[in-house]
Amino acid sequence: MKKINELVSQYKLKVVDAIVLKKRFIGMVDHFVLFGGYDNNLQPIFIANYKSGVQIVPPVDMVKYLNMLEPEKIIYFTGNEQERNEAIDRAKSRIGERAYDYFANNCEHFVTWVHTGKHNSKQVADAGVAIMAAGAMTAIGGVAKKSETAFVIGIGSILLGAFLKYGLNDAESL
Repeated sequence: MKKINELVSQYKLKVVDAIVLKKRFIGMVDHFVLFGGYDNNLQPIFIANYKSGVQIVPPVDMVKYLNMLEPEKIIYFTGNEQERNEAIDRAKSRIGERAYDYFANNCEHFVTWVHTGKHNSKQVADAGVAIMAAGAMTAIGGVAKKSETAFVIGIGSILLGAFLKYGLNDAESL
């Protein structure tokens, strides 16, 4: 619990500020957790979207996260107090929801939606761009080597990447 309190204090967290946790070893995907304020016993609480759904992170799990994952950055909520209250209400309204999807509704989508009302994940969009680039190279290679299979795989990859970048995020926020 001490480690959690130190985190809240060190970063001067306020309700709905988000902590971005990066895997210490070969981490490619970040985990996003919202600071949910304090419970009735004045213990800090956190809210996250897990594979098992949106839930309050038990303190023992938060300590495990802090031992396994490095706090990479804090995304401070930029709205006023009324907007902050609306944001925490948005977060709480989804507790118990079991609609996690790595590409379409992950922990970053959840935090972005709580902060802005928009459903976006930069990690998913970035993966889409990388897949489009690899697909373009594969398609070009397929044309150069007269390989219809490589060309079709390349075009399919471009379409998949475009879907990840544009189809699973709110377009007006990109």
